[in-house]
Amino acid sequence: HLSSLNRLQRRAIRIITFTPKVCSSRHLFISLRILPLMQLFHLRVLLLLYKHLSGVFNNQCLAVVVPTRSPRSGNFRLPRTTTNYGKQTFTFVAAKLWNALPDNLK
Repeated sequence: HLSSLNRLQRRAIRIITFTPKVCSSRHLFISLRILPLMQLFHLRVLLLLYKHLSGVFNNQCLAVVVPTRSPRSGNFRLPRTTTNYGKQTFTFVAAKLWNALPDNLK
């Protein structure tokens, strides 16, 4: 569903800016300071996880995200999955995105 929404978002930005279809939408997102839907989704997941870690937001869904053994790394253990469905779960996506962050942002 995100791919069709992403397509609609790009089309809407082109309509707003009167840009032809053949032009890339990347510079339009930058100039309008709009995040593409996938990046917005990643931002929201990371913000939710950050709020959980800082104690602002306490939810049982986030309790399944388990830190690694090393407390200094600030990383989380990725849950073991055998299917693509497992890779789309919130805990897997949140842990993977958090582990990809640079250490100075954690």
